[in-house]
Parts: sequence; structure tokens; C-alpha cells
Amino acid sequence: MNIYKPDATENGHCMYCNQLLRRDSGSSLRSCLFCESEKETTSICPTGHFICTDCYSLSACDAIEQHCTATRERDPARIADMLLRHPSIRMHGNEYHYLVPAALLASYFNSSDTAEEKLQHLLDTRIMAENHTEGLCCSDGDCGAAVGAGIFFTVLVKGTMFDEYHRQWSSRASERSLQRIDSYGVSRCCKRDTFLAIEEAVRFLRETQAVRLVATERQQCGFSGLHQECLSSACPFYNSSGVTV
Repeated sequence: MNIYKPDATENGHCMYCNQLLRRDSGSSLRSCLFCESEKETTSICPTGHFICTDCYSLSACDAIEQHCTATRERDPARIADMLLRHPSIRMHGNEYHYLVPAALLASYFNSSDTAEEKLQHLLDTRIMAENHTEGLCCSDGDCGAAVGAGIFFTVLVKGTMFDEYHRQWSSRASERSLQRIDSYGVSRCCKRDTFLAIEEAVRFLRETQAVRLVATERQQCGFSGLHQECLSSACPFYNSSGVTV
């Protein structure tokens, strides 16, 4: 069952943090969290969040591509966390095949100051990710987040000096991510698995290429109350406060 985050146009709550919106009599300019463009709105989130209509209406993969192209963030977990809050990203869905490698690629190229190469790699990644059919995670014992970790390494070494010799990195990255995910049992959570796959990919990248991506303190999940199969305190990302962060 796919569970969607609340829509502010339906219940008067912020689409990002779910806090009650304040309605102003006049409009004011707000910067969109995802595209950073300034748009007029009469709905004000107490924390200052704002998602413009253009970004709100994007498909999941379009939202991932747009944000990962534009962001200068160097922490892949922070990039992923921002995307997980986008209204088009479902609780479960095949968009996680793209979200994980896109967040890792954005982090990699932002960290190496080669952001001009980022867009083409994101486009190549999207083509590979969209070839994975929705629902396969349930039927073939794999996981879209783990597959995404492998796609990241496939795209990263493609056409480079590492291409032939290190092609095995893709399968090894997927395998390690899947083992990490499986260690938490059968409870299905694409958001938890996204963070686990990214952590494992960052670790594997450091071991194989001596590339250290920025890794801040572990993210706190803002979706525990929305997921019926949440592991609660058994999940490393569980937010015990119950407040959407």
C-alpha cells in the first residue's frame, strides 16, 4: 500500500513538515525548497517551508532530477532526505531506484567540484533506473535502494579508466547494501532502506576509491507516524519524538 504525505491544498498543512499553515490576507514572496525560485503565496508555514506549484506538480523522477541538478549540497543523506519529503515521492515505489544513485552522484560531483558533469550522469542514471519495473522488489527478493547503489557505481566508472577492471563494483555495492538492509528483517520501508544503501555506498566508495563524501550525523526519519510497518526504536533512523523533522 502506498501512503502519501498530506497535501496542503486539501488539509491546510505544510506539504514538507505537516505543520498547520497560516493564511495571510495578502501574498508574499517565498523561496521554493526544491527549485529555489521565488513565488508568491498566501499560505505560510510556521517553519518557513514552501514548495511552489511547478515543483509540486512534478513527477517523482522529474523532481529527483531537477533537485539533484540544482543542489550544491555535498551530503548524500541530506540530499535524499530533502527528496523524500517531496509530495510526489511515495512511501513505496520504483522511484527509489533513481533517488539513491541520483543523491550519491549529486554528492560526488558537488564534492569534487565537477558539477558541470553532473547532469549527464544523472540522465544516464535515470535511463538505467527506469528500466527496473515497479513491484520487482516484492517478487524477486531485491531492493530498489540496493539496486540504486549498484547503478551509482555503474554510471560512475562508465567510460573511465576503471570501466573494465572495476565493473564488479556495481554488483558488490548492491550486494553489500542488500545485506545491510536484510539485517533489519522483512519490514518494508523504502525510506529506511534508502539511508542504509547510501551509508553503505559511501563506505564502499571510501574503501575502493579512497573518496570520502561528506557524512554528517545520521538522519532522523520524519515519516515514522505514516508507515504502518515502522520498526520504531529498532530502526536506526527512528525519530522517538514523533515530530516530523
